[in-house]
Amino acid sequence: MAVLVLLVALVPLVAFDLRHRLVPDAITGPAAIVAAACAVAIGGRPLWSPMAAAALVALPLLVAALLRPDGMGMGDVKLAGLIGVALGVGPGLVAVLLGLVLAATWGFGLAGVRRIHPSAVGLPLVPFLAVGVLVVVGPVAFVHSAHGSPRAHAPEPKAAVRHAHVGGRHGGWHAPLAGPRAGAGAGHRCRCGQGGRAAAP
Repeated sequence: MAVLVLLVALVPLVAFDLRHRLVPDAITGPAAIVAAACAVAIGGRPLWSPMAAAALVALPLLVAALLRPDGMGMGDVKLAGLIGVALGVGPGLVAVLLGLVLAATWGFGLAGVRRIHPSAVGLPLVPFLAVGVLVVVGPVAFVHSAHGSPRAHAPEPKAAVRHAHVGGRHGGWHAPLAGPRAGAGAGHRCRCGQGGRAAAP
């Protein structure tokens, strides 16, 4: 459920970042609170777990924002925290780092095409982080769905009926016949010949 909250929040966040180069706190803040509540109440995670995951996942972007404020905004840092709340530390870090690698690759490629220094290329980071989230969430959802798939019912032990080949002979116990003449829980012994006729017991 926390992952769903993240995916829903990413839609307007990507649109805002592409259009205004802005990551609104009015979206990331409430989404983080709702995702944390879902992770604790539905996901069974400890109360401290979402907050710790948010801090650890946001830490690389926070360091980058402190070292170079013109290249990394605090809105991106808060989005990384939301990703940590929803996905946890491991998947959250993978999603964020994958988004950073994609953004750096795109930036270097764009700088090469324009023949400018890579530091002069300004890119919205949220779309790349969103791609990282989708790449991580896809396999996780597949694994959960595979583990949650219902198992096939095992055959009941000591089955009462043994099937024979068509036109062959077999001897064995048949299931009790329905009706007033059938004894409760009892079977009848028979030998069936061609055509499936049963000899009297």
